Amino acid sequence: GGGGGGGEEQLPWHNMQQWLHSIVVVAFDIELGQIVQQIYPPHVSLSPKEKSNVCFLSFPDSNSGCMGNTVYSFRIRQEPNSSSGGGCRGLSAAQKHHFNVYSNDKYNAFQNYFYGAVQFRQMKDTSIKRGYFQKSVVLLSNLPFVALFLEMVKLIAEDFFLNGDVSLEAAAHDVDQWPYPAPGGRYQLPLLGRVLEVSLPFQGINSPDGGGGGLQVAQVVPSPQTGSLTLSSAVDLDLYSCFHTLLSHLQLIWELVLLGQPIVVMASSPDLTSRMVHCLTSIIYPLKWGADYRPFFTIHDSEFKEYTASTGSAPPPNIIIGVTNPFFAKTLQHWPNVIRIGEAPPENGAAASPPAFSSSSPASNSSQASKNSGKKSSRVALKVLDAKPGVYTHHKLFLEKDKAFVKKLSRSRDQQHQPSHVLNASIRKFYRELTESFVIPLERYLSSLMPLAKTLSPWKDSPQLKPFVQSEFLKQIEKAGPQLTSRLKGNWIGLYKAFLESHNFHCWLTSRRSEINQRLQLVHLDAISQANLADWLENRSEVEAVDLLIKLKEKLRRLSSSHIELDEKANGRIQDMMRSIAESLPEDLKQSILSNSMFSS
Repeated sequence: GGGGGGGEEQLPWHNMQQWLHSIVVVAFDIELGQIVQQIYPPHVSLSPKEKSNVCFLSFPDSNSGCMGNTVYSFRIRQEPNSSSGGGCRGLSAAQKHHFNVYSNDKYNAFQNYFYGAVQFRQMKDTSIKRGYFQKSVVLLSNLPFVALFLEMVKLIAEDFFLNGDVSLEAAAHDVDQWPYPAPGGRYQLPLLGRVLEVSLPFQGINSPDGGGGGLQVAQVVPSPQTGSLTLSSAVDLDLYSCFHTLLSHLQLIWELVLLGQPIVVMASSPDLTSRMVHCLTSIIYPLKWGADYRPFFTIHDSEFKEYTASTGSAPPPNIIIGVTNPFFAKTLQHWPNVIRIGEAPPENGAAASPPAFSSSSPASNSSQASKNSGKKSSRVALKVLDAKPGVYTHHKLFLEKDKAFVKKLSRSRDQQHQPSHVLNASIRKFYRELTESFVIPLERYLSSLMPLAKTLSPWKDSPQLKPFVQSEFLKQIEKAGPQLTSRLKGNWIGLYKAFLESHNFHCWLTSRRSEINQRLQLVHLDAISQANLADWLENRSEVEAVDLLIKLKEKLRRLSSSHIELDEKANGRIQDMMRSIAESLPEDLKQSILSNSMFSS
């Protein structure tokens, strides 16, 4: 099997659990409703609340009328200290950190959430009292590889419905042979006689190659000769299939997501809502959606009251949720933003659906909705959601629409009959460039907060990034913001002001400040390792020498706890320096320090 457990003792199913927490089968019991029929590997367990959430989310709402197979995803909170044992147990803490910091992780993997990939099957069966066969196969993981898991669950479920429980064990054994999922790795992963070819994301926020964004094409290409399925992305789903009826609202949707607005996605099937919610969280890359999101949400969810309560004038929580039950149209009528989506376009490109595009300003147009019904526009809009796809919101665009891009996209689809994956690449590139033009001034201002090189002294504390002062940043935007260079005109300053109040800004700033301060620690330690210790020790007291020793040890400990590796040569010089300090001390003090495990072996 593959390695990579970070030196920890390898337990049964160790390699499988580097990818998956478990494979779960959920069935319908005539007396009990949805029940967990089986969990594989057998030693894995879920808490009662996790089990309940998985059960309810593994079946579409009864009103959906989904016959045959329905494939979709969900996301739930993992119980703290639950018996589920922290999800991908096969990954060490350092490896989890590696994914969080360096991968294109728009979804905050490992932050106490399970990602679920479901294949639900409903068939008429007169031998069953209820008249229908209803069962789901579910993959649970702490990794955000939704595109990969949706392909995996289709293969596993199809085999399971043909061959029964033996398929689960066979699939688990196959996954247990897979190597550690290293960020940036390219893999051929055997599964039940097929091969999944996939590249895992690997780029930090400033990666030059763009990775998960840019022109990457999120499509699955079958290869009959080898029985392989090639996925261009383990994470990203097809944007065009979600946005094909909303092309005139691409920028409006981007602003809502950028500003961290609460959004309800309504559709007839969890397949549609889950894909749309995942796509929404990805369109502001290289920024991250910094709050919760639920690709499929039901009235049975343990957070139902928390997320749907209307408490006077209090705004809804900053969350994106996908719903299919019409009950939510009433329950969530106080929410400010609703996206209603239609069916997916034909597989061979969307030339077959121009009418939806030409009627791109239904009652769902934001300005039209407010003209029609003043303050009650969202309530009126919600009542007509069954009629038309669209975006129902009070939000007024800060930036003018890029009409040229929408026309070009329309022409690619309706006249040139471009396939869906080409249109998807165009939309992803549009969003990537729009977000990058927005992020550049933020990064430029952040660079100005870096300490000057001349302030770096090996014998003083590590330099830190100066505070981000919003008023100073906005002054810089007024003088040299995107409004001077971008072809998109509008109220850029107003957009930045709104962004600075959002959870997405705080998520970005916290992440970048941490990255930069850690980098400064490394620079500082390297400077210490090259300093002249003998000169410094010459006029220092024992107390000062011991104090330096403790500080160096603490710096190394902090780096280790952040899973940051100091250059091997610099680390060696620091260890030698610590020993030299200890050697300069009186014998009794020296022995006390040396016996205190002060040094690494």
